[in-house]
Amino acid sequence: MSSAHVWAEEFVLSRRPGRARSTECNDVVFGAYNDLKSIREALKILKEKKGQCEEILRRALSGAEELTYGGKVIVTLKDTKPSLKFDVKAFRQTWPERAAHYLRPVKASKRLLIK
Repeated sequence: MSSAHVWAEEFVLSRRPGRARSTECNDVVFGAYNDLKSIREALKILKEKKGQCEEILRRALSGAEELTYGGKVIVTLKDTKPSLKFDVKAFRQTWPERAAHYLRPVKASKRLLIK
């Protein structure tokens, strides 16, 4: 049994017989769940605020490359280098047989969904 599994067992109160998919947790785990919900909500709000601040700064630049405050440069706006991307969708539509040759299975992963 791995050390991670042993550690996790410390937080399990009970496993329901016949319900391998369900486990009852203790107050420590429930606290972590509540913390994570709060953190995710805070991150959502911060992400929205970040976008609003970036929009204000972009508008303030109004075509300039530098924004100053008190003579000091506080924001710069630079163009990224142009790049080329492979259009997978177009390749699949044009040459489906060739595209199928390069497809490979990817191992499924479990997502942590907070209810």
